[in-house]
Amino acid sequence: MKIKPTKRYQRSFRRLTKNNKPLGIKVIQTLNLYKNDPNHPSIRLHKLSNQNIWSISVNMRIRIIFVYYKDSAILLDMGDHSISD
Repeated sequence: MKIKPTKRYQRSFRRLTKNNKPLGIKVIQTLNLYKNDPNHPSIRLHKLSNQNIWSISVNMRIRIIFVYYKDSAILLDMGDHSISD
């Protein structure tokens, strides 16, 4: 599976990891884990209610939301749980 970030996701990633390098490393580790094993329990993959949007958890506070398109996961945004509202 390919992982393709949108510009919005890239902006969120830069904003959240600018002064937090450990979070940046954890995001990359989470995406690699997702790519190799999408059903790994630690990333808590789940579909958001009544939408075609999915979520994986970086940690208990930060999550990444995305959509599936063909053979890719299109990363839409990254942030706390309010990003899906």
